[in-house]
Amino acid sequence: MDDTAAKRIDDEIAEVCGTLNATAGRLVALIAQALESGAYAVAGIHSAEQWVAWTCGVSPGRARRLVAMARRLGELPETRAALEAGELGEDQVAVICHHTPSAYDAEAAIVAREATVGQLQRILSRYRFDEPESAQPPSAEGRPEPEEPEPEAAEPAEPEPRRVSFGFTDEGQWRLSALLPPDEAALVERALAAARQAIFGGDADSADTPAKVSWADALVALADTYLGGEGVARPHHDRHLVLFHL
Repeated sequence: MDDTAAKRIDDEIAEVCGTLNATAGRLVALIAQALESGAYAVAGIHSAEQWVAWTCGVSPGRARRLVAMARRLGELPETRAALEAGELGEDQVAVICHHTPSAYDAEAAIVAREATVGQLQRILSRYRFDEPESAQPPSAEGRPEPEEPEPEAAEPAEPEPRRVSFGFTDEGQWRLSALLPPDEAALVERALAAARQAIFGGDADSADTPAKVSWADALVALADTYLGGEGVARPHHDRHLVLFHL
């Protein structure tokens, strides 16, 4: 596939994703209105999540996520605006809503624009919500009011294993091994493929290539490019070159 066709596909995917994101933002806003007005409380429906699953034709898991987003986005105006503008996806916003205190809304929205969902999960999971400042005030009889049970929340997913190891073997060669989540692995693979193709300015697998270009050549080229300063100078939207650090 030539570069023009690839760019056209990338551009169209970006446009479609922007539309999907904005539509998800509108859906979440409507769910928030239903929560506030009680419009979801119809005969036979026992919860907002059940109503969303039935009305929207989505799975119970996605219904819970949409309701959680609708309940939180009122206190996350920057994130809400980015979703409604199509700049952030539903999965990204769900991670922000789950992990981010309102005081860090703007920072989280900025980070999310440049991060994959997996990266965002790892970054934002470090945030902690403040504990309540004081206990609940006592009732007229002098006893504390019983606390309302909190709604059952989904257990946060275990972070995917990720590690890199390297060093010299007994034979004096240098070995590199990496284990990454799929999203980060795709970035690294894309960076290697781009470096491999760029070595000869064309298709590294073509029969016309003077010598077979190996993945080792691509890895060394990435290191050389980055240490030479080109990788640092590139704009952040070229993520396939910037986010791969040796």
